[in-house]
Amino acid sequence: MRRRSPVERRRIVFVGVEGESERAFARFLQSPNLEGLLLRLHPGCERRNITAGDALAALRRVWPGYAKPATTDQLHRRFKLSDLRRAARHDKELRGLLAVLGLS
Repeated sequence: MRRRSPVERRRIVFVGVEGESERAFARFLQSPNLEGLLLRLHPGCERRNITAGDALAALRRVWPGYAKPATTDQLHRRFKLSDLRRAARHDKELRGLLAVLGLS
């Protein structure tokens, strides 16, 4: 009988925010979903308004090697703070999150 590899457990960690900011962060991540956010971090895609059901396919068109879930290292190699700031110019909630975190 084969042994299954252990399942990695992940948690959302709120760094230095509480109260209203936590709700904004959670709401932001769900707009429409993580793949939708990652899509908007690509140049030229900042204003993309996409449904959650279409986000993964659209993301894979601009990032062909994307596989769920992306690792921290993959995200770090792919995106810079400037990508977040560029996307935030078109996203009020992301702009607010970066301000709360002192990254705007």
